[in-house]
Amino acid sequence: WEDDDDEIEDLGLPSSFDEPDPQIEPGVNFLYKRDRFSVEGQLTSGEDTNLSVNFDYNLMQSAQGLLTVRLGVDSLGEDTVNYNWYGDTSAADPDSATNTSLALIGIYNLNPEWKLIYGVQANSLDEEIEDSPVGKEDSYNVGFVGAAWSF
Repeated sequence: WEDDDDEIEDLGLPSSFDEPDPQIEPGVNFLYKRDRFSVEGQLTSGEDTNLSVNFDYNLMQSAQGLLTVRLGVDSLGEDTVNYNWYGDTSAADPDSATNTSLALIGIYNLNPEWKLIYGVQANSLDEEIEDSPVGKEDSYNVGFVGAAWSF
């Protein structure tokens, strides 16, 4: 990254945004599974403490594939919200934010090597993010289709 405002504008970000500042944050990943239920998450701590957790329940599972419902919760610290959504401007003073999502995800085994992955997800954004310079809505929906190859 160069210290050039044109570089930031080329990324589609408002000119008031600072350039990215990559860093390493210590954290821990966790996973708990029991029968059809699982909890998977990530906790990081650096300038902020951030937590991302997905609660999954397999509605149907067989040799042909599975269908899962997922509830996701992302808790973002003030510095993370400021950096990602407000461009790390000194004038901004956002609070922490909690985003939630609800998804229906399917995996269909086409053959032993190939899988079809599909789903829909509804996301709800915290007011701190909706009110940011890049936030426009308080929610959005996503549909996706993909393929995976096992080797």
